[in-house]
Amino acid sequence: MRTLNQLEGRFGILLYIALLLLAMLCIGFQPRRAESAAGFTRMEDRDFRGPKPIEVLKPNGGETYTRGIKKKMTWSTTLDPSERVRIELLRFGDVIHVIDKSTANDGLYKLTFPQEAEPGGGYKVRALLKRDTNIFDQSDKPFTVE
Repeated sequence: MRTLNQLEGRFGILLYIALLLLAMLCIGFQPRRAESAAGFTRMEDRDFRGPKPIEVLKPNGGETYTRGIKKKMTWSTTLDPSERVRIELLRFGDVIHVIDKSTANDGLYKLTFPQEAEPGGGYKVRALLKRDTNIFDQSDKPFTVE
């Protein structure tokens, strides 16, 4: 037969855990997210229920693009199309060029890779919500510019 102290000890631990979880929910606790060297949190690291607010669909890795030639960039969005999006070109994780500081959040952009972009791989594009740069997505895998 368990003693009263044993039951109180187990109940105390369970009560402590329940109160801790309740406090975490009340203050909006979120687990720590990994950040890139530039201080951005990838959308994949965030705890979303349902579709991502912004998801880059193309270019999404493996493609080859020619500098100076327009190609379509597409993304899906669950946000208001009147919101503004910033589009950046990254190479090996670093922003090397701001393609557009503010464009419509309509999921389509005619992308031109700048002549200054060095030929080679390791490129990605990132679409960030202008009013909240914590909401963004980027190409899943690198692509090549020639």
